[in-house]
Amino acid sequence: MAFSQKDPVKRQRLRYILAGIVLLTLPCYLAGYVAANIRLSLTPSPTATATGEPSLTPSPSQTATYTTTATETSTTTVTPSQTPTWTQTFTPSSTITPTITPSHTPVPPTETPTPSETPTP
Repeated sequence: MAFSQKDPVKRQRLRYILAGIVLLTLPCYLAGYVAANIRLSLTPSPTATATGEPSLTPSPSQTATYTTTATETSTTTVTPSQTPTWTQTFTPSSTITPTITPSHTPVPPTETPTPSETPTP
């Protein structure tokens, strides 16, 4: 032991410290004992577990729901432009324009002399 048995004051102090530790921990031991007994005395309750497949049963409904949604969107965009626009205007006239009929006239081939670089004697 760490203390000598000849010193009664130190020995008495050690006894008080150890007795205090035991007394301070007793409430914790008693609370655990009471909680364990309460838990053991409870009967287990069955747990509901859903098994099977979900089903859908359609029921006729006589409630008519009408929904009217009116949406008006008006967007006007003006883009200034300086691009000229050409417009063709046809004016009717009483002038008769003769119709030209195309014709096929054969043209005889012409002989074109080809120059050569061969010296002539």
